[in-house]
Amino acid sequence: MTSSIIMIVGCLFLGIAYQILPRVPSPALIRAWIGRVVLWLLLPALAFRALWSASATETTVWQVPLIAATCCVACLLLAWLFYRHRLERPTLGAMLYASAWSNVTYLGIPILTAIVGSHAVRYAVLYDVMALTPLLFTVGAAIGIVYGDKGHRPTVGAMLMQLITLPPLIAAAAGLVAGHAQLWLPSFVVGILDVSSALVAPLMLVSVGMALRVPRALAFARSAPAAIITLVVSPCLAWILARYVVHLPLDVATAVTLEAGMPSMILPMVFAERYGLDLQALAEAIVITTAISAITLPVIATLAGAL
Repeated sequence: MTSSIIMIVGCLFLGIAYQILPRVPSPALIRAWIGRVVLWLLLPALAFRALWSASATETTVWQVPLIAATCCVACLLLAWLFYRHRLERPTLGAMLYASAWSNVTYLGIPILTAIVGSHAVRYAVLYDVMALTPLLFTVGAAIGIVYGDKGHRPTVGAMLMQLITLPPLIAAAAGLVAGHAQLWLPSFVVGILDVSSALVAPLMLVSVGMALRVPRALAFARSAPAAIITLVVSPCLAWILARYVVHLPLDVATAVTLEAGMPSMILPMVFAERYGLDLQALAEAIVITTAISAITLPVIATLAGAL
């Protein structure tokens, strides 16, 4: 676990250090290329590998996404109730993103690997690819349409097409089918999938480090409710659902609870820019929740393992 934590901190530091290097491509450009490689190649490999190796009778295939969707929607409603009369519409939309969608892949995968074990990667995939990402491309897009100021109005069909053509989602579905059918794969193919999967977490952590900025003083007060919702309320709800509603085993419940307590997701930045939401407010919330999660995640891991 110690070596994994060192890897997490080291990759974040590399991303932060890149920002101060002279005469190099901009961090935004590098993040964009990393995002494309991860989205189109590495994350699909990870999703397929994680779900192909899962047991055909494993009930977590539906339990984990159900918990993830419930936590996301509950946090979204709670954030809307708190922020709706306090912020301008573009900033309100940004805070809804920050409160409801957690960074369950970029930070979740390495942290789950360090705390729960490498087998827990499949729970991160199920949490994100089978629940949070579909909700972001549907409900998240609707938030952008309602609260944004760019007048971008895609059709329902266009949003659904974006969703069903997502490479990680396609790969996850293929992995589930292949695992259920007990499809045999040559060892060299499994080796390629393993190497590709191993690259996801380090690259994503470096990308997170490249995006970190020092937030304005105003941002702390504005982001505090979002931080409480995503870092405290969400994992508490996930633990209750995992242990007392669907009765997941302790290690799975711990993994789901940690995923629910991750800081704000970075991907909504794309939606905020597309629809004209408050990009700076969202970026500051991501930085603040990420910094606070360094305190809350160890507490969550300790309590989840002890309760």
